[in-house]
Amino acid sequence: MESRLTFLTPIKINIPFSIYDTVIKDAAYFGFFKNNMANINGFLNELLPSLAIYRETLREKVMYYSDYDFYKTFNFEINLYKIYYNIYDFCDEDNVSIHLRVNSKHYNEFIEIHDVQSSRYAIDFSNYIKSLLLEYTSKRLFQREYLFFYKNVKRIKNYIEKNISNRFYTKNAIINCVPLFIKQSPKTSKNYIIGYDNDNKKIVSFALKDLKNIIEEDYYAEYDDDVLQNAHDYFKNIIINEDKTFYD
Repeated sequence: MESRLTFLTPIKINIPFSIYDTVIKDAAYFGFFKNNMANINGFLNELLPSLAIYRETLREKVMYYSDYDFYKTFNFEINLYKIYYNIYDFCDEDNVSIHLRVNSKHYNEFIEIHDVQSSRYAIDFSNYIKSLLLEYTSKRLFQREYLFFYKNVKRIKNYIEKNISNRFYTKNAIINCVPLFIKQSPKTSKNYIIGYDNDNKKIVSFALKDLKNIIEEDYYAEYDDDVLQNAHDYFKNIIINEDKTFYD
């Protein structure tokens, strides 16, 4: 059935102030600004579809481990929703209302969140969005960064599994490589993608936060057995030379 939603009216989401504070800081951290202020609306338009995909990924795993028993999965998800919806409401008396305007770029993704996820469990759409934010803000920053980029993280994991080389556009460079692993820095909690440039026969890397786009070239890359060990040594050197500039 086609959704009748138009999102002409902003979605009102009531969240505790502590959650709002994290959203504000993350909007700035991920570079969302408007009129020299953190652009919450732009940030949430980008973030929430990724969180919804992550929630669906969890559902798929639960379905798999419950032998695709819908009843077990349904009860699990309802309880998961209740946990993330209620767990923080008692710890913060002051609530803040966010009025989310869905932009045209993400319109279809929000329609899917409404029609598939929140409607599946007869949960109010605004409250379902709130549950996604409560889950997100319960994480450490490196985990929130991972969730913010989750759509691309899923793609990168697929490339790692299949040894597929692609072109990665980052903040400062264009990198052609097959990704080898995603690794978190113990010093700053940044997430790094370590890869192998098969053309130039060298290890390369970039911070997940700097990833702007992926152009799929989808060709299989072969490399010697010692490449992975060299990649881990390369990552250790990144950590040694890293400046601690991350907030958490």
